[in-house]
Amino acid sequence: MTLGLSEARGRRHRRKRAWWLTIRWLFILGIIGGAGAYSYNLGGELALQEVRVLEARIGELSDENGRLQSRLDGVGQAIRDATARANQLESEVPNEQENALLDTIRKRLSDGVNPDRLAFVLGAVSNTPECFGEPATRRFIVRTELTGDGNDTVSFANQTILVTARGETSQSEAGELQSWFDPAQAITARFQHIDGSETVAEGVLPLTHSVVVGDVEYRFAMKAGQRSFIDVTAESCSYP
Repeated sequence: MTLGLSEARGRRHRRKRAWWLTIRWLFILGIIGGAGAYSYNLGGELALQEVRVLEARIGELSDENGRLQSRLDGVGQAIRDATARANQLESEVPNEQENALLDTIRKRLSDGVNPDRLAFVLGAVSNTPECFGEPATRRFIVRTELTGDGNDTVSFANQTILVTARGETSQSEAGELQSWFDPAQAITARFQHIDGSETVAEGVLPLTHSVVVGDVEYRFAMKAGQRSFIDVTAESCSYP
């Protein structure tokens, strides 16, 4: 009988121990579950806060991008305006030929030429001036160290323009000087007007030259003719 009571007490003790062990594990599991739920909720809240921060940052960056795009558009328009202005100024700046023409105009004005007269002359200029009469061709002897006077002058424009020329003496193959000029060498042609003015053309034939008298331009073309001679053709055209 005493053995039975002892076994009964042992069973009750084991059941009581198992019960407390179960309660302890349930308590531990509850703590672990609560901690997990807390961590989960805390993590979600932190993630939500981070999302809100990122969304706010995205909004700030979007606003900044809009401001930068607006500034970029303004800079692009400023560049286009500056380019257009530069092109306009470049088109207004005289080139080398225009500068030379302006210098000539300033000089003529400083010489006392009437501005209205100068404007009229410039307005009347064309690339195809009106020429009148038939071209006249004459020939004359080119002066050298060995030639004498005679048949070495021709006249044009009713004998108001005299033309003469001087050249280098021709040489034979043996180096002997001849009594005529060498057409392969440069010559100097002089055009003397009856008023005393003179212009000069220099170079190897053929040569061209012009003499302006009032509103008439006399155009001359010179080429080598028969031995010792130059052929000169002249025509008269309106000027300018």
